[in-house]
Amino acid sequence: MPQLDFFWWGFSFFFCWLFFLFLYLYLLNYKLFFLNSISFSGSFSSFSGLCSSLWLW
Repeated sequence: MPQLDFFWWGFSFFFCWLFFLFLYLYLLNYKLFFLNSISFSGSFSSFSGLCSSLWLW
C-alpha cells in the first residue's frame, strides 16, 4: 500500500527533525548557560543571573 508507506515516511521524517530541533535547542541553551556563568562576572552579575536561568522554551 503506497499510501501507508508515504504516511509512515512522513511520520518518521517529522519526528526525526523534531528530535534534532529539540537537541539543537538544548545544546544552544546549555552553551548560553555555560557562557553566561563564565563571562558575565562583576558588574553584570544580576544580568548573568537572569540570563543563566532563562531558557528558550
